[in-house]
Amino acid sequence: MQHVELNAAMDIANGREWLYYVVQWDHLLSLEPNSPQQFMFGTTKGDTNSCFEFCYFTEQCNMIIESECCCYASDFPTTDTYYFTMSSSNQNKVWLKRPVHVCDVPGFIYYKEVCFKIFEENTKTWGDAKQECELLGGRLIVLNSEYKHNTTVEALQNFSPNPYTGQYFVGATDIGSEASWRWVDEQSIGSATYMKFHGINPNNYDMHYPGEDANCGVLKMRHDGMVDDYCLQEKGFICEYVKRQS
Repeated sequence: MQHVELNAAMDIANGREWLYYVVQWDHLLSLEPNSPQQFMFGTTKGDTNSCFEFCYFTEQCNMIIESECCCYASDFPTTDTYYFTMSSSNQNKVWLKRPVHVCDVPGFIYYKEVCFKIFEENTKTWGDAKQECELLGGRLIVLNSEYKHNTTVEALQNFSPNPYTGQYFVGATDIGSEASWRWVDEQSIGSATYMKFHGINPNNYDMHYPGEDANCGVLKMRHDGMVDDYCLQEKGFICEYVKRQS
C-alpha cells in the first residue's frame, strides 16, 4: 500500500474541521460495489464533488472511493462491501477523512480513532521494530482494550495487502519476566490489563524456533488474536502514533 499526503480540501462541518488525503491502494485495481445500497451515497464519474459535498454534511461518512466508473461516499466498509477485478488504472483513489491536527504524521492512517502505519515488507526483529516506531515519534501498537484490538483487526482487513494471512509484531512482551506480560507503554512487569491471545497462547513456544524463548507478541490475522513468538526473527510490524499532551 502506498500512502500519499495531499493538500486536499478542508471541511468545516458539524463543528469539526476535517482533512481529506489520498491513499493509493496497491491492491485497488478496479472497484465495483457488490451492492450500491451498502454505500451511503454514490454517483457517476465526473461528479466527484457530490461525494465530497455529501461527506461535508455527514459526519458518519469517513471515506470517498473514486474509480473509473463512479465515486462512493461511505463509512469504512467491511471486506464484503466491494470486490476487485484485474483492470489496472491510476484513476482509482481512496480519500480518507480525519480530523485536522489528529494523526498528522506522514505515512500514518487514521481509522476510527486509531492512528497507525503498517510495515509489511520492511521486516524487522521486535527490538528493531520498536526502535523504528519510536524514531517516527510513535510506538509499537498497543492493543490494550477490546475496542482497540477489534478496530485494528478491522483496519488491517481494509488496508493490509494480506488481510487474512498477515502477521505483525505489536507492543506486547514478557522480556525480563516470563509469563508476566506488559505493553510497551507500561512500566511495571505483568501490568497488562487486556491482551487477546489466541488459543493456548502465550505458551513460550514458537514452532519455527523450537528451543528459543517466545517473548514477543505477534498479531496473526488468521487467528484474529495474538501469539507469542521468538523476538529475533524478522516480521512485519505496526506502529501507532499517540499525540503527546503539550
